Amino acid sequence: MSQKRALFILQRDWGIKTGVPIASHFLSKGYEVGGVTLKRSIFDSISTHPISKELLFLKDFDSVINDPLSVDGVNDISLQEICTNLGIDSIWPLSQERMFVRDYKKKYYYSFRQNKSDYFISNYFKACYLFFNSLISDYDINIIIGRNYASTFQSVYSLICDKKSIPTISLETSNVPGWSIFTDSYKFTSQSLVDKIESFQLNPVSKSKSIETKKLISLLRNQDKWNSDHDNVVAETSKILKDQDRKSLGLGTVSIYEKLKSEIRVFYYAWVHRKTNKRNFLKNIGPTIDSMSLKLLIRDYFAHKTNLRKSKKVKYNDFNFDDYYAYFPLQFQPEATTDLWNPWLNNQIETSRILAQAMPDDFRLVVKEHPAMLGRRSYSFYEKLLKSPNVVLVDPYNNSHIEIIKNSRIVITSSITTSFEAALHKKPCIQISDILLPKLLPNVIQHDYMKTMPTIIKKHLNLDTNNIDYEESLENYVSAITTCGVNSEIFNELTNSQNIEKIAERFLSESERLLINNGDLFNE
Repeated sequence: MSQKRALFILQRDWGIKTGVPIASHFLSKGYEVGGVTLKRSIFDSISTHPISKELLFLKDFDSVINDPLSVDGVNDISLQEICTNLGIDSIWPLSQERMFVRDYKKKYYYSFRQNKSDYFISNYFKACYLFFNSLISDYDINIIIGRNYASTFQSVYSLICDKKSIPTISLETSNVPGWSIFTDSYKFTSQSLVDKIESFQLNPVSKSKSIETKKLISLLRNQDKWNSDHDNVVAETSKILKDQDRKSLGLGTVSIYEKLKSEIRVFYYAWVHRKTNKRNFLKNIGPTIDSMSLKLLIRDYFAHKTNLRKSKKVKYNDFNFDDYYAYFPLQFQPEATTDLWNPWLNNQIETSRILAQAMPDDFRLVVKEHPAMLGRRSYSFYEKLLKSPNVVLVDPYNNSHIEIIKNSRIVITSSITTSFEAALHKKPCIQISDILLPKLLPNVIQHDYMKTMPTIIKKHLNLDTNNIDYEESLENYVSAITTCGVNSEIFNELTNSQNIEKIAERFLSESERLLINNGDLFNE
């Protein structure tokens, strides 16, 4: 083989809007390219796209999800063999696939009741391993390129590639607002970021770059609220329409027309996407957010409204900024933050209860709902938190997330964004998920063993954040992200051919950097 071969994970809408143009760019630069799609409708669209004639292969991964036994060899391999080959002790922390371990049919935004049997889940893990291991070997894949690492199959191919010394790459939102970074494993690692930080430690950034970074840090410190992906979710799909409620959440007011549009969106969606939803329906899985029936869409519409109304009736705890407290903000769920990076503690009610028991001395645990989950969680969820000892559940409509951080003594989180917010405001932070990015911050330590948590909290409270070394470390971190990352504004107009070309070229240059470091870049 004389050419480089790239496998693209063409998942969901990203696969069409971004993945295909990037793959086309790779083809134009002499790469051979194959594709694996997620969502049957995406497979159908790419199959009729001109690029399909240039691909080495195009595989529909939904067939594996729907029927793991369709992959040859599932009954012939043991989990012990797979664990040994991947260098892991258990498949179950990586098997928290929301379609399997939760049930959308039973409850709006997922019941915690298991949807598929352990037998099905273990077979699915085997199928993921066999599917990608075979694909990588049969086609001599040199690099895998995808949107993110957010599910079981992505963690599996990440582990396979790690064992085979094959680089993987995705472009994901960083914890510095406005910037995305290239990551190279399901644990949100980024060797390019680590290398850049180390280079800044040895050779301080230029004066002009330092001034620019200081300005950005100062700007972020003075903001009460940042724009983020989940803020957009709140603004677009929360159906929080009352002006006062939107104002308290930092959302802009909406016109009567926009309110009406929001109300009828569910019915519009059901009509426009009725054929697509039918194609994406997985018979052995049941309904998902990609294959909703009109009946479930109507159920969700009224459930969301009911949950929103009841969230205003919750008797939230009184709260004083002068209290000694640790802050534990709840996370959007399901998503990678809770289920892939932190599977041991992904029951947020139970995690809050255990953390509250770990509070030292006079400390209490302050808990606040994620604004994008308002309407998605039921009243009973908040009731359980309210009845948990030493948990202070605060009103999400009337308490600023940033102000709670500013006045806290310490922050505990699994979120990469919250850890950075804590760093900006010089608050010690304990990261309870085992991922790299937050560990690079000067205020963060990683710890998830609850029995020793009180001792760790008391020790970390002594962290000195008011010194030159702390500020330099923070500046190095921010400078590294803005130097080797991608400005997220490029994504705002992906229809702009120049923006698509910029993203494609960045993917190409980062891929070739990884291949060169891997000693696997071939001469044409």
